[in-house]
Amino acid sequence: MIDEMSGQDDDAITGAILSDLLEKRRGVWTERFLLMALWARAAKSKNERRYWRDFLILAHELSAGRPLEDVPIMRDRSAHGVGGPVGTPF
Repeated sequence: MIDEMSGQDDDAITGAILSDLLEKRRGVWTERFLLMALWARAAKSKNERRYWRDFLILAHELSAGRPLEDVPIMRDRSAHGVGGPVGTPF
């Protein structure tokens, strides 16, 4: 998909990654953030434990249907895909 968009600006490619790739795997990302929240909450390290609520909020927002472009980490992930190697798993 990204190869087909060569020559387009990075914003267009980022938008396509959000809508075409990441949106299809919304459930997977939701599950990952929930599992990370549970892992962080159970962590022994105070440094690791402090992020559990952030991951839980991310999982909630994704499961509630919040647009991916409104979730900063998802926008950042899609922008990373623009400059990253093709075939990097999302």
